Amino acid sequence: MDEHQAFLDEHYASGRFLASGRRVPRDGGVIFACGDDEEEIAALVATDPFAQAGVAEYQLTRLELTRLSERVRVEAP
Repeated sequence: MDEHQAFLDEHYASGRFLASGRRVPRDGGVIFACGDDEEEIAALVATDPFAQAGVAEYQLTRLELTRLSERVRVEAP
């Protein structure tokens, strides 16, 4: 778990990850990552220690936001 947390910390610090959390029921998690290249994101998540240990698999889903609640703070890059 420590290695996975370090993985998350690294990519939050770089600005690549925007939000993450556990699924309910706790059978996995979700990470919101930003990027234009799906192959780049796939390569990035393949470096997650959970993925490398074979205890997690990633399913990538592209999302184009069309609305955003005012409750969400937005900062331009």
